[in-house]
Amino acid sequence: MKHQLPPINGKYYDNYFWIKLETDKKPEKYLRSKEIIPTLIHEYIHFIQNISTTYGVINIAHTYSGIAHFYNAYNKTFPFTITDHNYVNNKELFSVSEKIVKSSTYSMTFNKNDPLLQLSYRKKIVTVDLILNLKLEEYKIDIQRPKQKTETYYFDVTAIEEGMCRIYEEHLSNTSSNIYQIPYSLPEIMVRIIYPVFLSRQDFIFALCDISLMYTNPPELFIKILVQMKSNSYMPKTIPELYNYCYTNMQIEGDTLINYWNNTFEEAKKNIKNSFNYDKIQFAADWIVKTIDFYKNYRLNIPYFLSLPLTLKSTKTLFCICSLMTLNISPILINNKNQYSALSKIKMTTEEQTALFHFIEIQCMNEFVFNTDGSCCTFDRICPIFDKCPYALNNPLTKPLIDGQICCFQQNAVSYGLRNVFPTK
Repeated sequence: MKHQLPPINGKYYDNYFWIKLETDKKPEKYLRSKEIIPTLIHEYIHFIQNISTTYGVINIAHTYSGIAHFYNAYNKTFPFTITDHNYVNNKELFSVSEKIVKSSTYSMTFNKNDPLLQLSYRKKIVTVDLILNLKLEEYKIDIQRPKQKTETYYFDVTAIEEGMCRIYEEHLSNTSSNIYQIPYSLPEIMVRIIYPVFLSRQDFIFALCDISLMYTNPPELFIKILVQMKSNSYMPKTIPELYNYCYTNMQIEGDTLINYWNNTFEEAKKNIKNSFNYDKIQFAADWIVKTIDFYKNYRLNIPYFLSLPLTLKSTKTLFCICSLMTLNISPILINNKNQYSALSKIKMTTEEQTALFHFIEIQCMNEFVFNTDGSCCTFDRICPIFDKCPYALNNPLTKPLIDGQICCFQQNAVSYGLRNVFPTK
């Protein structure tokens, strides 16, 4: 029985630090494979979005906060529920509304040069948490084509993140399209609606998407920047100038983007440290914190490190992005055979590589705790005896807990504070 992982805006709970590629090739050979590189770069951009922006890191902070509060809560019920209401304290610093935004539909393509094409957007204020009175500015783009009904799409985080990847893909392949595709083209469409002069530079649109991810509700910041630039008739000359303009002039709720970002990173590191509670996986916790710190310092010193290569010729851009992937420990790469590796000049011991496999285990455990009724095991991707285990599809928590013989599911369940649930022999 296969399980669909729970999506958050198109991502998976713990798919922050690893990339699954549909290939049998060994991960260490990916950079030599022309057919894999485009997908690898696409997913690597998502990794950078996750690990070095306010929006990405806040989701990491909340994920590990949920883990820590679950296994420290005394009043666990079945199906599992976090009844320790202190969990909400970690959410008060930052809006969690981004998890509520509906994802854009991946379905429509149409000619961007159609003279009768009409594009507009509208804003709606929605309350996403009655207890904390959290509100969200939600945006929709209306598309009217000749002899067609008006079609409406959310301008959301999915659109921003996927739009960034599409711009990189087209630059690396030296192609430009006369077709809009949803959701990849939604950032460009929004620019066309609000400030068309900005359309002259795809690398500027990419940079604008990147900057907007430095806030908890990226679409709101994306539009605010465009509106402000239009009102000032401002057009940057270079990408560094655009970043400097936004970081110097943009404030949300009376605070700077950099302060939002710094607070988010510290919150994430605190929650990560509180979530790793046995020695075998301590290296994985240290790896996350080191990776977060690495990209934090990188972005502080060169905030446009991912945008600037787009100003180069495609061959040089490719060299830059591949070099960046190997600067530090890269995201963990996993193939169809569950072989995993990291593209890095930093060598790891066997024990350290094994510890990194914890990210797959914790994703399976999160699915079991937060997204099932506990009736079936969610470790089917990695368990070598899943098809033979009599408990796999019949409440795995009834499997006797025997010291020295615990399975992967039991080991992770114990780390979540579920030792007392299992019968013992």
